[in-house]
Amino acid sequence: MQHQMTRWPAILVGFALFAIFTAPLSAFAHGSPSASEEEESDYVAERLAEAPKPFNGSFGEFFLRGGPLLASDGDAAAGWHGDAGFRNSFPFYLGDNRVAYGYGRYDVDDRPVQIHGLHLSLNIHPFYLVLLSEGFVSHFLASLHLELGLGPRLGMWSNETNEPLRQFGLAWSVGGGFDLPITNPDMGKSLWLSANYRREWTTIGFEIDDGAHGVRDHRFFLGLAWRVNGMIW
Repeated sequence: MQHQMTRWPAILVGFALFAIFTAPLSAFAHGSPSASEEEESDYVAERLAEAPKPFNGSFGEFFLRGGPLLASDGDAAAGWHGDAGFRNSFPFYLGDNRVAYGYGRYDVDDRPVQIHGLHLSLNIHPFYLVLLSEGFVSHFLASLHLELGLGPRLGMWSNETNEPLRQFGLAWSVGGGFDLPITNPDMGKSLWLSANYRREWTTIGFEIDDGAHGVRDHRFFLGLAWRVNGMIW
């Protein structure tokens, strides 16, 4: 009986030593999966951050477009024009704004008329909620927009003595258009096709061969745009 009583302290001491020496190993073994889980969580977060943003109606784009220019003056021949710039959309496709530099050229009585200008426009999308249904038709309907624009113009031409003349003025316009995706719009970045019409009036007026002419025209655009999905500002 005395031998058994003296053996119990030894057993207790042995358990205590075992617990002391195995506790760090147990903590290390338990902490290793936690560190691995943190690394995996960081990896998933990085992949989600790098994942392409689906198109939800907000975007920024750079565009280049051009087409025929039909001057309203009866003595003017049809010409051409083009512009390039940047476009930024509000959330959910409700509207967007566009800033562009444009150049146009047409002839009046066989004399060239050149128009340089900056154009600022606000585009309103009345069917923007259709984008929620997705698909090609929904992209077309949601992109339909009414355009209201304003900007400075510089008109350049020559008189009957070939003296170069120029005049600054202000232009305002109304128009509309639509856009269609060429590549997958849900990959974060995509190529789009745009088609637009603009009716433009200016304060510029000039005379060629004793005739008075005003700079007013119809402009048709067909172009390409590179879009990046998401809020730009």
